[in-house]
Amino acid sequence: MDEITGKVRMMYERYPYPGYGVPSLGSLNHDLETVWFDIARRTDSLDHKRVLDVGCGTGDKSVGCAMLYPEVTITAVDVSRESLRKARALGEEHGCKNVTFLEKDIMSLQEMEGSYDIIVAMGVVMLLSDPPEGLEAIASRLADDGVLSLYLYAEDGRRPVTSIQSIINGICPDRTDFDDRIATAKVLLEDLRRNPKFRGFLDDRQYSSDSFRGLHSDAIKARFVDQIVHVNERTYTVNSMIDLLDSAGLEFVDMIDRDEWCVEDYLTSPELVSRVNGLEPPERYAVVEHLKASFNEYRFVARKKGSKKRSAPDGIRPDSVPHLFRSAKVFSHALLHKDIRSFEPRIIGFTNRETRYWLNDDLWSLLGLIDGRSSVSEIADRAIKRLGSAISPDEVVTVIEDLRSKRIVYTTPHP
Repeated sequence: MDEITGKVRMMYERYPYPGYGVPSLGSLNHDLETVWFDIARRTDSLDHKRVLDVGCGTGDKSVGCAMLYPEVTITAVDVSRESLRKARALGEEHGCKNVTFLEKDIMSLQEMEGSYDIIVAMGVVMLLSDPPEGLEAIASRLADDGVLSLYLYAEDGRRPVTSIQSIINGICPDRTDFDDRIATAKVLLEDLRRNPKFRGFLDDRQYSSDSFRGLHSDAIKARFVDQIVHVNERTYTVNSMIDLLDSAGLEFVDMIDRDEWCVEDYLTSPELVSRVNGLEPPERYAVVEHLKASFNEYRFVARKKGSKKRSAPDGIRPDSVPHLFRSAKVFSHALLHKDIRSFEPRIIGFTNRETRYWLNDDLWSLLGLIDGRSSVSEIADRAIKRLGSAISPDEVVTVIEDLRSKRIVYTTPHP
């Protein structure tokens, strides 16, 4: 284990992250149906697929993934023993039999046996002393036709944090003196609120001093350490991200959150929009990155160079309304805490958001008519036949289009 990895391990031994002890059902990178069917365009079932979760931390996302996808087998690895202790306890609490937690340094992944159909490496490659070497080690475990779900910090949106970390590193050169670094960071964040360079950033709910005020719980303190005083992290641009993939023998497939990367959101000239959309995805996203200049992270899928490219599943038309994926299942945080009471409004949870969506029983039944192949008009016809005068075609269209705009349903369904 190299020196940087040792320091990162020491940090997470003391501050296991995340510290909330609740399974996450909302990680885009762990949304296997999106990664497998929507982005990688695979048509074969997820049944019996092998998943490797690299840098699993306390297992909130690994366990959430295991709960959503009982048909897959997950191996989750991390370098922190304390994080893994919490991860195993969380898995046992929720009865997950399809996830195994192992202590592994990323650089030793070549020693593992077998290959994996899906590898998730969320927020770990950017923490390594040698990211290209680490990514190559991760890729060594990827099946020839497998897919890799990655998360990296983006340079533009992360720039204020990078500046704050540089200030802290200058004042506190000992990166393992966490008490000193935390105390310094707390004072610094308050002081920087008067600095125009940082004021807007610190007003953001995620990074405001109010969100960390008092650091009164282990979970909040762990998030503060991970987000603000981390011992080692780096950021990327779209172009350097592509270079990183290339160094590991990988190629870019697409952004998982690609609807956030639409050039139409930033340009109005039809000519310019057409020219940008005519670019290959990496070049197009590099342009959009400069237009927005505030992306905080990249969530994307990669594969080995030369892997066979997939087409859309048979029977899918451009006007098909897609399935609700399991990560967009109806759930609530109350249910996650084993509270089975029912309540209104019905809540559709998706990604890191929670959408409160008021639907009466008739409109709610529409969700059961979305089969992944039918158009809005076809769904409306079936709904009217089933519900009679209780629902109008306009209501059907309004509800479905609203669901689509909130990303509750996707642009491409699974087969």
